[in-house]
Amino acid sequence: MRALPHRGPKRASAPPLAEWEHLVHFHVGQFQTIEYQAMARDRDWFEIALTEIAPWLAETQGLESEAWEAWQQAEALSPQANGSCGVTGRVKATSSPT
Repeated sequence: MRALPHRGPKRASAPPLAEWEHLVHFHVGQFQTIEYQAMARDRDWFEIALTEIAPWLAETQGLESEAWEAWQQAEALSPQANGSCGVTGRVKATSSPT
């Protein structure tokens, strides 16, 4: 069984290359220390990511594809919540100062 796909109106998406470039910039902003870590100082990885990797990903991993369109057109199955579920745990007792 698969999850229900988004069935709302299609939103306009940015071109695939712009999406991948945005992802590169996001990771630099989110993880600034990446530039100082080992295996990142001996090459211009940011330039490589923007000029080599992002275009390759846009070409091979685009947002729109025949497989994606076919998946969206497939009949969605309703989620089934049959059976039972058990939850176990332990609560640590704490005392508060009076």
